[in-house]
Amino acid sequence: MKTNLKTVPSGGKVAFILSICFLLFHSILFAAGNDVSLNAILSPAKAKCGNSNTSITLVISNPGTNSQSKVPYVFIVSGSTSLTISDTLRATLSAAGADTFTLSATLNTSAGGTYSIRAYTNLSTDGDRSQ
Repeated sequence: MKTNLKTVPSGGKVAFILSICFLLFHSILFAAGNDVSLNAILSPAKAKCGNSNTSITLVISNPGTNSQSKVPYVFIVSGSTSLTISDTLRATLSAAGADTFTLSATLNTSAGGTYSIRAYTNLSTDGDRSQ
């Protein structure tokens, strides 16, 4: 959708305000109903000493307009040790809500070393997979 605006000699303030209003309207109108994302990996934390039972704590949010339940997620560690966990968040995330949770599995980091950690949600009906 293209909008043709003619600015007045006041320096284009009207065009700028209309553009901002259009962007806000577009964001609200076309927000994905199903949209979940993994916002943070709280644990394991960077530069912590190794531990044979390092907890894994994640934050999953729901910026979508629909409540979500049974959100699948994947947690992958590679490097000094390898671990892949595919599971489902059992809690219900309300629209615009978030949940912090600790996995029942732990990670053995007692040997030290370098780890590469990746985690993501895997909701099949996610309308915005960019997050």
